[in-house]
Amino acid sequence: MTMRKIITISLPLPYKLGTVNCYLIEIDTGHILIDTGCSNNRNDLEKEFESADCKPENLRLIILTHGDFDHTGNAAYLREKFGAKIAMHRDDSGMVERGDMFWNRRKGNILLGLIARILFGFGKKERFKPDLYRIFHIRTSPILIVSAEHYFLFLKLFSFFLVATCVSQ
Repeated sequence: MTMRKIITISLPLPYKLGTVNCYLIEIDTGHILIDTGCSNNRNDLEKEFESADCKPENLRLIILTHGDFDHTGNAAYLREKFGAKIAMHRDDSGMVERGDMFWNRRKGNILLGLIARILFGFGKKERFKPDLYRIFHIRTSPILIVSAEHYFLFLKLFSFFLVATCVSQ
């Protein structure tokens, strides 16, 4: 597997709360997407795919860094449309299977959970069960990961076997 290009996709969060970054990585057999953004900015993500010539038949894998809705909101839709497998850490799978962003966290409440689902557009159709489970868990930090290139190298070191297996299928 050869990495050809990394495209940083910066998607706006609702109500101008900031942005979330996704990374589209071009490899010799297609593309890998790291994180998917909120479901309410699906059109922006698909425009970025078109610009990168990422077609439904060549998105091979979606790697989710963690289960927050601003990172997982388009995963189920993209799996259905592109046929890509979804990989994430088992500890966060309940977040996306149940639609509860506080599933594996000590604090959280029903009202805050409802607000998060509405704010980030994570309804029943966005829920999914991952296809693969990574053996590591990533909480992104600007101190640890300063660029998309560093991020991909980090992922490559710890998940090469997973990516290679999924891409070759």
